[in-house]
Amino acid sequence: MGRQFLPGLLLLLCLPVFAAGYAPVLQINCFLRDISNLHGAPGWTLILRDVDSGEVRPYFLDISKKNSFWVKFAPGHNYRVTASQLAFGGQKMIGNFCELEDGVLGGVSMMITLSGRLTPDRATSRCRVFKFAGPGVQQ
Repeated sequence: MGRQFLPGLLLLLCLPVFAAGYAPVLQINCFLRDISNLHGAPGWTLILRDVDSGEVRPYFLDISKKNSFWVKFAPGHNYRVTASQLAFGGQKMIGNFCELEDGVLGGVSMMITLSGRLTPDRATSRCRVFKFAGPGVQQ
């Protein structure tokens, strides 16, 4: 099985958990071209908050390899991305990275693909966000 199929396979394995009434899934895939010119260690801070209970789940993703992927679970059915910040060793930061800080997501899972060159200039990388609703969720 090719490496490019593995992240999609993981998402398919997580869908039964989602369908059984558990929290939505966020799958993040990184396919970066050039990491040799990075200034500082890039890290993505992603903070999710359950709007019903107030539970907060902070995630820190170390983006120091060309190809990485993560699967994270939202804290509840109705959640909000309260922070999505990409920092470069504390020197520079991109706020609202991938434009994820965008209201309440009710039962919505996301597949996020990051590609290109990772620099403090947003134009050198590309973020694709695919949102999809779980069973029985109206969008």
